[in-house]
Amino acid sequence: MSKTFAIDSNTDSQSLETARKLRELLCDIPGFRESDNPRYVFAIGGDGKLLGTVSKYGFNPKCVFAGINTGFHGFLQEFSPTQLDLLVQTLKHGRLARQRVSFLSCDVGENREPVNCLNEIIIRGQDIQDMKPVCLDIQVNNGRLQHFRGDGVMVCTSVGSTGHNLPYNGSIVPADMMDTLQITPMGPLYAYNTLHNSIIYPKGVKIKMIPEARTESLVINTDGVYRKDLSDIKTLTISLDKRKLCRLRPLNHTITDRVSEKLLLGCHQKR
Repeated sequence: MSKTFAIDSNTDSQSLETARKLRELLCDIPGFRESDNPRYVFAIGGDGKLLGTVSKYGFNPKCVFAGINTGFHGFLQEFSPTQLDLLVQTLKHGRLARQRVSFLSCDVGENREPVNCLNEIIIRGQDIQDMKPVCLDIQVNNGRLQHFRGDGVMVCTSVGSTGHNLPYNGSIVPADMMDTLQITPMGPLYAYNTLHNSIIYPKGVKIKMIPEARTESLVINTDGVYRKDLSDIKTLTISLDKRKLCRLRPLNHTITDRVSEKLLLGCHQKR
């Protein structure tokens, strides 16, 4: 098995120092070397850095991704800078858990390449600042779900269920237990018969979004990145990609542990 690695780091002082230490530790392992075609990819920063790194390496299922948190929240980043020695030693002796996670494949039509995202895709109206709602026909496996009116619609993966999905009252889905697609409404208009709560679907489902003909353009974000090149799409078909990403995690560390540590820690401290 290849022992090549790459480090993709933010440029703040803590991230750069963490990258330097990690590089030294990895190079001390016999056979490990830095490469432009790596087996192991380490993202140093916050959650956004990991999402950007996965995209930078083309959602390559042959890579093994690991996140080291030097950001604020770091829900996706499984390791801290103080755990570098533990990370490298467990990697050296093969004692790390490898989790295979699903990501989205978004067919934007018109002979364009599909768009991938690990967390979520968000569809909004171009005139959101003027409070003009986006109007979308939403189909699930070619069956009409609803005609949505509101600020926007989000579709997220199980991994992305703890991201932007949470502030819109979406559900947390354990990515280590199930692969899902979740449709979450964003600011639905209650005057219309439209979706007010998220709906979770299993893998294999295809979700199609069709904007109203009078919609001039859309604002589309994939994993927090504004995609100006997708503002004129006529249909958007979203499903889970057949490939999966591989990421490193500490052994015996579950989604329950992460929720308790990252989302409920403040509640625990107040008691």
